[in-house]
Amino acid sequence: MANATIEIGGFRLDAAAGTLSREGAVVPVRAKTFAFLTYLARHHGRVVPRDELLEALWPGLHVTEDSLTQCMSELRRLMGPEAQPMLRTVPKRGYLLAPDPVAPAGAGQVFPAVAVLPFADAGSGEADRALIDGMVEEITYGLARFRSIVVIARASAFAFPPGDRPSPGEVGARLGAEFLVEGSVSRADGRFRVTVTLLHAPTGRRIWGDRFDIAEQDLFAMNVEIAISIISRLVSNIDQAVLRNPAPAANLAAFENFVRGLAFLRGYGEGINARARDHFRRAIEIDPDCALAHAYLGLSEVIIADYGCAPRAVLEAARERIALAIALEPEEARCHRLLGLVQLYLREHEAAERALRHSLQLNPYDADTLCQLGFVVAMRGRAEEGLAWMDKAVALNPFRPYWYDSDRAEALYMLERYDEAIPILLAAPRQELFLEIWLAAALAMVDDLPRAAEVFGRFRRDMPEADIDRRCRDWTEFEHGRDAERFIEGVRRAERAWLRRPG
Repeated sequence: MANATIEIGGFRLDAAAGTLSREGAVVPVRAKTFAFLTYLARHHGRVVPRDELLEALWPGLHVTEDSLTQCMSELRRLMGPEAQPMLRTVPKRGYLLAPDPVAPAGAGQVFPAVAVLPFADAGSGEADRALIDGMVEEITYGLARFRSIVVIARASAFAFPPGDRPSPGEVGARLGAEFLVEGSVSRADGRFRVTVTLLHAPTGRRIWGDRFDIAEQDLFAMNVEIAISIISRLVSNIDQAVLRNPAPAANLAAFENFVRGLAFLRGYGEGINARARDHFRRAIEIDPDCALAHAYLGLSEVIIADYGCAPRAVLEAARERIALAIALEPEEARCHRLLGLVQLYLREHEAAERALRHSLQLNPYDADTLCQLGFVVAMRGRAEEGLAWMDKAVALNPFRPYWYDSDRAEALYMLERYDEAIPILLAAPRQELFLEIWLAAALAMVDDLPRAAEVFGRFRRDMPEADIDRRCRDWTEFEHGRDAERFIEGVRRAERAWLRRPG
């Protein structure tokens, strides 16, 4: 172990002192179980084969694998659910310890930052654009599972489309990435031809390149192979088993419908969320075990029904569907993230935070998860901590979607930093009622009553009969009444200014 201590789900393992502790109190643990945990910690991030563990812990003795199973069972029972994502059994291979990736002991190590840019369509036709983007996203997501590199979020990387891209140095500087992945895809006669290049951004130097010519049914294996090839050029001693997850769908048609649904869900326009829902349903018809399609179908139903204002029956049905997705793919971080969102809309705050933290353990560099965890933490009354999580998200996703900023504005309002929240809300790309009401409240709290009245008036024109207090509570997910009252106070001030306006 590079450090004498390591954090594991709220526990501190001190190998030098021979102790496992929590909140300063030493936790009793059997000597052989402690040795088992210490050995995994010394090799954290690597799948340790069973034979290696048996030889290290019982040298020269004939001991069955049941002894290892007993050690793992004791640790899981002792350390509880917080440690479950980090203590993993890898079927037919061995055991893996993946300690807390967000705040490791001895933090400060600098990891290489990588951005996977959108691949060019080399003649396969515009109909394949969503599929190509989906392939790139899966490569990006596979890379993000490693703890030894930082992966720039898809939304930012996709701000640099092929054919209209600045120099590697400029792209890297704007994204904060030291390395760039570029590529092209063509599709013909049931086969894909994919060309991939890894570049050192500051110099534009080509580090690695390869061409993959594969059949459609091998698409997902190719995604894994590309990610492993990139990782092996950047980081030594990385265990490739981290990437050996089930494919996002059993066949290409299901995957194609899933990624098209995702593209619609990320867009804006009349009926676009319903079109996303239709694609997710079609993906499930083709592949009933497509976990991500189930999870995003649940989310699309919630979005169509107006997020946290959705009827409770819709939210509960979405929660059940996402729970099914997790049962299908327990290690798929995105399913846990979407569960956390729906639990927040149900005002199940503790469960929402737990689900998002679990998602982050599974994929530590998912910027969306970092931002949404920050928002949940803020809604629980810990806005300062929430902003810190959001800062981490922005660092990974500098060309972020606006919802990152609107979440931040709400946290700033909770801290009474209204002057910082106002410009964020004014920069909203679209006039949405819930953002308008936040803007009106923030303006009123800094006594800019003329503008507060004007903005509130736009809300009133669109919802003349709305019960203001009830609507404000429906639109927010505060855990504590004091936070809701601070928001409603601003809205009431804006309403009074509107009622007193001349004429």
